[in-house]
Amino acid sequence: MTRILMIAMIVLAATGCSRLGFGQGGKPLFDGQSFRVSTKSERSDRQGFTISVSQVSKSPKGAVEAAKYEAVSHCIEYFGTSDYTWSLPEMTGEEGETASLPISNDTLTVSGTCGDI
Repeated sequence: MTRILMIAMIVLAATGCSRLGFGQGGKPLFDGQSFRVSTKSERSDRQGFTISVSQVSKSPKGAVEAAKYEAVSHCIEYFGTSDYTWSLPEMTGEEGETASLPISNDTLTVSGTCGDI
């Protein structure tokens, strides 16, 4: 009886953790939201990249932050530095104006270049 009670308590505790955001596999949240993000770059030239962030309507500010996070991750992975430059001047500010960003079909698509080592 004690074992059944212990197993039930563990299962309930684990279920509660996922509701609190603990069971999300380390996926970062931006402005309290998660986004689908993809990065593309040519195999012959990883310095240039294009990032797409889906479901921008959940939080435009969060989508911009997700793109910045992905740019840093890409540049660190391939060049060992977090330096990058956006091809759009609108993306360089801390609080970018979302009206001027390239958003189409609820997806933000931006390009950038990793800094030289």
